[in-house]
Amino acid sequence: MIYVPLSEEPNISTSSETFKERNWSFICYPSLESCCLAHIYPCHIIGSVGKSIYQNYNSGFVFYIFFYGCLFYSLYIYNFLINKACPSIKTDMCLFINNSCSNEYTYINGNYYPCVYNSEYNLCYPGQSSCIEIKNYNKVWDFFYILHVLSLTGIFFMHLYLRLQLRKKHKIKNILCKDTAAVICLPTCSLSQMYRETLIDNDIEISINV
Repeated sequence: MIYVPLSEEPNISTSSETFKERNWSFICYPSLESCCLAHIYPCHIIGSVGKSIYQNYNSGFVFYIFFYGCLFYSLYIYNFLINKACPSIKTDMCLFINNSCSNEYTYINGNYYPCVYNSEYNLCYPGQSSCIEIKNYNKVWDFFYILHVLSLTGIFFMHLYLRLQLRKKHKIKNILCKDTAAVICLPTCSLSQMYRETLIDNDIEISINV
């Protein structure tokens, strides 16, 4: 067992000095570690910020990855509707004159084909690539819009809330509109900036425990 004299107690003045009122670090600071994590693994940054504030890594990580999963699923639906799904109106044939027919499709030899408009000859004809007929076409588009908006809203408010809580803990001077602008216009740079703040907590913890 090692006895440490009272005169050699760890100096924790670093903590109070670090958290004096100050400004955010430069938002576009070229930090390779934080920038890579913000672009490739943002859920880890959100989890680290949550751990820094609430001593809880898992909750922020899980909720953020859930919202990101919803966002990518909405983009998958969009890609499906644009590239693979049949348009909204079914017709017996595409050969119409003076009709753009961009929202129509037809059934030929067991497959569905979207109608394609040729402006040079001013007529429509079946496309070369088949499409997949789906019921309630407009409702699927409505579901895409709702899911896309909700996922973006969840990501935005979670990002902004943790940023404000981190700012409060570290006594960083700023106003709400600037933080909101950073989250909307430079989301990855904002995450990178927040991650660098969590590293300050780690440095303080190490200096205290040494």
